Amino acid sequence: MNSEKTYVIKRGANENVRITLREYKGKQYVDIRLFYLPKNDTEMRPTKKGITIYTSELKEVAKGLKEIVGALPDETIV
Repeated sequence: MNSEKTYVIKRGANENVRITLREYKGKQYVDIRLFYLPKNDTEMRPTKKGITIYTSELKEVAKGLKEIVGALPDETIV
């Protein structure tokens, strides 16, 4: 697999969170990272804030997120 797949969550004009499926040394990973737009620049840059997850952990991460979302009051989820 050589192609990356990215999903972007906008967090205002100067920030976004990118969830990217990528390959490194023949293994697939999911990278969740905060990006920002520096002043006087037109290209978003990654921050150190993020996590890389093995694809083998994705089902467990999704299960955890579903549990957390279920514990939130409905009015906090837009």
